[in-house]
Amino acid sequence: MKFIPTQARQRMLSMAAGILMGIGTMSVHAEIVSEVGLYKNQEHQFKGQLVYDNVKKTKSAAILMGPTWTGPGEYTLSRAQQLARMGYVVLVADIYGEGQQPTRGKESAAAMNTYMKDRPLLRNRMQLAYKALSSNPRVDPKKIIALGYCFGGTGVLELARDGAPLAGVVVFHGILDTPHPEDAKNIKSPVIVFNGTDDPNSLADAVVAFEEEMRQAKVDLQFINYSGTKHAFTDPSSGSDTSKGAFYHPLSDARSWTGMVSFLSELKLTGQD
Repeated sequence: MKFIPTQARQRMLSMAAGILMGIGTMSVHAEIVSEVGLYKNQEHQFKGQLVYDNVKKTKSAAILMGPTWTGPGEYTLSRAQQLARMGYVVLVADIYGEGQQPTRGKESAAAMNTYMKDRPLLRNRMQLAYKALSSNPRVDPKKIIALGYCFGGTGVLELARDGAPLAGVVVFHGILDTPHPEDAKNIKSPVIVFNGTDDPNSLADAVVAFEEEMRQAKVDLQFINYSGTKHAFTDPSSGSDTSKGAFYHPLSDARSWTGMVSFLSELKLTGQD
């Protein structure tokens, strides 16, 4: 399974002189390339977002990103670019196919619910993306981290439950439930979850069930709750209305990013290796 770059690919030149990124420092001359990475199965073509530092020539640790419910878009691209500046090769998975981006609300809820109700299909789509990323010549296949936001958090957890040989799993405000908690025994890596205490998608009962699932499977789990925080707290486009079920929380966003950097450093999964 190979990536087929589009002819018109977005390039962003990012110049920095020793800017500390939390895990090592980025290269002085980093050319961050963002392009469409095509991969397919027998029935569908998928258009992920592939982002990497074109200057770096050695095989790198990589991040498979599970997208939000609207699919690969501006938000996931901005996060992927941040991670690429740290030295990672990043693929934002296309779960829906053909790079579909349903509008936020009823349309994206309907698209997401298809996969929430069919977890084998969700696992299959995540496995396709994993195989595409692991075959990329820039990637060290033994150093692939799965990282997901919201619906993508569910996707990376299901990928881990499906036994993918991941080096780490990172979940930001994900939906934690699964119809097959017994599959947690297949998780091969440490897991860290960043959660809003008041997230309507993962309230106390869901958190307790998830932690018990991980405990029974003897998974190395870190679970971090942020008070006064609801769903989608890392996404500025969620707005600032605290009465809604989702809103942007700058402090929780910053804290969770720092926590992710620390987690990856602890696992020696830095993009600078």
